[in-house]
Amino acid sequence: MDGEDDIRPRWSVDSLEKALPDVTRTTPAGAGHLPWTEDPEGFRAAVGAFPGGVRHRWGSR
Repeated sequence: MDGEDDIRPRWSVDSLEKALPDVTRTTPAGAGHLPWTEDPEGFRAAVGAFPGGVRHRWGSR
């Protein structure tokens, strides 16, 4: 996920996308370098779209 208004050059994210074998890229409009704080609803929707969702257990390794 990279925000549409991120200050990083697009080519840096493009090369990362090409290097990862099974990536799904999401670029929320109007978000910058921190899309999870600048577009929390869009971030939750994008992450929740993964099969089975994403779970995080605080304190686990």
